[in-house]
Amino acid sequence: MDLVKDNWNKESIKELEEYLFSISHLDKVPWENKIVNTSQTMLGISMPTLRVIAKEIYKGDYLSYIKNNPRNYYEENILEALIISLVKDANLQFELLDNYLPTCDSWAHTDSIKYSITKKNEDKWFDYAKDSIKSKYIFKRRCGILVFFKLIETDYLKDIFELINEMSDEQEYYVNMAIAWFLCDAFIKRREETLEFLSATSLQKFTVNKAISKCRDSFRVSKEDKELLLKYKK
Repeated sequence: MDLVKDNWNKESIKELEEYLFSISHLDKVPWENKIVNTSQTMLGISMPTLRVIAKEIYKGDYLSYIKNNPRNYYEENILEALIISLVKDANLQFELLDNYLPTCDSWAHTDSIKYSITKKNEDKWFDYAKDSIKSKYIFKRRCGILVFFKLIETDYLKDIFELINEMSDEQEYYVNMAIAWFLCDAFIKRREETLEFLSATSLQKFTVNKAISKCRDSFRVSKEDKELLLKYKK
């Protein structure tokens, strides 16, 4: 199928859906959905294949594809995430993400996204993430935490810690897990600041202990620090 189009309409979208179904592996769906945990219908198409399709769509009028994407299948959401990842303009990414993230119902929908963060625009991304973690949408909040990952080694870390500390009432598993992963990564890259944060944080017991568990599972954390971190458990 020719995926490089000057314009995507209902007919070409239907053609793409028929193509996706033709390359589906429905036998893999039960196993895959145990991992991604989506309520959307899955086709069992591999990520490498979806990346190839996304890159081809991006060569043409990808904005008309996104505008007309029916998101009938889990893979159509993934395709949109992969196409957004190819966009180099941060302001356009913000706009596309704002339309996309409310439709997400799986960690894979957000974790497939790459962000066009540079030294020149990291302030814009910090502001975007700061707003995102206050969203009513679960996976937009998760997205905000994922952006923070990319800012760990910047001057924003102290501000990020303050914002995360304000999420002590967060109840959603996939948001708290993202925070735990963030704290693990922050400990590896900014050890002293993270220890200071852990010593005083008001985050929930689950989130703090999960972060410590992830640090203790990491080969990037020394044996001595793994023992030290036990003192910070709640």
